[in-house]
Amino acid sequence: MNKDYKPRKGSRLTKEQAELYGNHIDVLMEGRGGEITPQEILEDATKISSPLHDHFECSDTEAADKYRLDQARYLMINIVTVTIVAEKQTEQRSFWNVKNEVSGKKVYVKLKTATTNENYRNQLIDKITNHLNNTITLLKMFKQYG
Repeated sequence: MNKDYKPRKGSRLTKEQAELYGNHIDVLMEGRGGEITPQEILEDATKISSPLHDHFECSDTEAADKYRLDQARYLMINIVTVTIVAEKQTEQRSFWNVKNEVSGKKVYVKLKTATTNENYRNQLIDKITNHLNNTITLLKMFKQYG
């Protein structure tokens, strides 16, 4: 049974890829009692016949470079700064990912820059608003089925 999968907003996946990959993962999960691990997905993707094969980087050199970029992103999102918000000490991310309005590149900026630059602040408020809306919808869904 094909389901209508689509990519998450901001994803690098196309609609066609999301449908193909999502339906294939469904089939894999059905064969595993409704559960699957990333390792099992990777094992399937190593087969040239798998629809997932093209999603993964087969060049060890390129895969290593991409992994190192993921490690750099991990650093940027997991380092926090202690700041005062509403007279209360709180930990917030130190670096925020935004789109530079001149170059169009995704860059990281310090918390102070993210909050004082109008363009960056608006980008982040939009991201936070989308996240909150998605969270509210998810909570409603869980309550509905709970």
